[in-house]
Amino acid sequence: MDAKPLMPTLVLLHGFLGSSRDWDEFRPFLDPHFRLLTPDLPGHGQSPLPCSQPDFDGVCDALERYLAEHEVSQFHLLGYSLGGRLALHLAKRLQAKQSPESHQSKRLLSLTLESCHPGLADESARNERLGTDELWAKRLASEPLSQFLDHWYQQGVFAHLDPVSRARLIEKRRQDHPDTQRNQLVALYRATSLGRQQDLWQLPALLSFPVNFVYGEHDLKFAAIAHGWQQQAPVQNHCIRGAGHNCHAEQPGALAALLLALIDGTQS
Repeated sequence: MDAKPLMPTLVLLHGFLGSSRDWDEFRPFLDPHFRLLTPDLPGHGQSPLPCSQPDFDGVCDALERYLAEHEVSQFHLLGYSLGGRLALHLAKRLQAKQSPESHQSKRLLSLTLESCHPGLADESARNERLGTDELWAKRLASEPLSQFLDHWYQQGVFAHLDPVSRARLIEKRRQDHPDTQRNQLVALYRATSLGRQQDLWQLPALLSFPVNFVYGEHDLKFAAIAHGWQQQAPVQNHCIRGAGHNCHAEQPGALAALLLALIDGTQS
């Protein structure tokens, strides 16, 4: 029996190389207000979602099974990075099921995207990204995990991390990803490449619930994406001061306060 059956449900989807543990510092701010669900994505963490087809459709299938197993009828959704890209695909799927012909009530009540890319519209850009991601996939498949992680967290979106923070993050990721799951992790990375993602820039205009985009003050790449997206679609942007790419880890209290205000606004 769920201990919080009458509280609104909030589902949190972590990013690539993350796990349900990524929300540990964020959880105390939200736990009094929500029934929190924090699944491990396929290939990730200690209890990865079963998924025989680790692409966008397959992971959405796995997430829908997870929601059914936890008897979730309605929920709010926050996705970070890859989790945000998966959340966009899930939102599109649930919106389609909410068509008048289906006679289903609204399941997804709000969508918050943290440092999430809505997709590449240009075919040449998609092909270029597929090539880059394939190089990373080969390294992930062949290198010792610590070595791969050290290179991964040298990328530009993580440039704000100081050496101590970077080393701590690498150690956490190493603990969360046993070698027994390496093949699943590689398969998910390849299948959910940004080069394979749908172009979802216009999706917010089709959704019947609010879409909020959260980015860190020091994450210039995703700040630019946020402002570009807001010019094309009904997306509300929110900047988290003092944060980089990972707002929920770097400024958990600020992001939690924002999220509470946003969700409260949908219920008033």
